[in-house]
Amino acid sequence: MVCGAIIGVIAFVVSLVHGDSVVRALGAALGLDLLTMGVCGVSERFWGGDKVTKMSAAGTGFEFPDAAEPIRKVNERVDSQMTELEQRLYALEEPEEGKNEENDA
Repeated sequence: MVCGAIIGVIAFVVSLVHGDSVVRALGAALGLDLLTMGVCGVSERFWGGDKVTKMSAAGTGFEFPDAAEPIRKVNERVDSQMTELEQRLYALEEPEEGKNEENDA
């Protein structure tokens, strides 16, 4: 997304140098910035190997596979590891019966 910001700043400066008003230059810069971020974002997904599952009219919208399944698997693994860790901690914290009787006497 740094690429979009750089292109936006360049477009802003070039528009100001050519005599456009600040508002028009800012609008052009923001438009180019959004366009660049959109193109770079889609390109990054393609570069990572994702496949397009649905595309809207004129190619203005893409839908990629949902990332919920891998996130769910990671969440389940972390939950099971935390449960196991809690059980180990509880086992360490449980006092031994013989030690309690010695301390009470």
